[in-house]
Amino acid sequence: MAARAPRFRFPPRADCAKMPARRQARPCPALRKAPPLVTSPEPPLLFAGAIMPAEDGRYLMQLRDDKPGIHAPGALGLFGGHVEPGEAEEEGLRREIAEEIGYRPGAVSLFRHLYFPLEWPAGSGLVRTGRVALYELPIPLAAIGALRQTEGKGRMLISAHRLLLEPRVSRVAVMAIGQHAQARLAGPAPSEDRSFWPAEAVGED
Repeated sequence: MAARAPRFRFPPRADCAKMPARRQARPCPALRKAPPLVTSPEPPLLFAGAIMPAEDGRYLMQLRDDKPGIHAPGALGLFGGHVEPGEAEEEGLRREIAEEIGYRPGAVSLFRHLYFPLEWPAGSGLVRTGRVALYELPIPLAAIGALRQTEGKGRMLISAHRLLLEPRVSRVAVMAIGQHAQARLAGPAPSEDRSFWPAEAVGED
């Protein structure tokens, strides 16, 4: 009988902002005054992320390191990362996947692009626009246990329903997996299901 993977539980995290002040051992970080955020005029930061469904419908996710100075520490997120200057999005995705889990996929397909606000660098108070290219990258169940992961605390197979109920999931992962699961439920779109009319040009006086 095959051994079952150990059950993972997120470490408990008290919501100190809801605790009476007399019960707080030290000032609650959630109640400290945060510095104002400043929007940057720089062009979007480019990322590539992998949506990795297995045959049973669950998704392979990365459990991120729980350390300061990174985005979404200790949360579930997508495998992937930065697209380097001069690098194509798919090329960046393949490089990141090879570096993080030693996996070299065959065909991948672009699912969609997401735009999102991002404090960059983390803790700087400077908000940049991030753009992530999401690629669908199916992975066989038999291959997951043999992956050689070198980034993050571990990996998890999880259903979309359970993922959306977890307390610590990165913002991009919630949007990506939620939209991908919705698309799978909706099925393929009819060939003629959209009509478009361009806006009329308005001249200047």
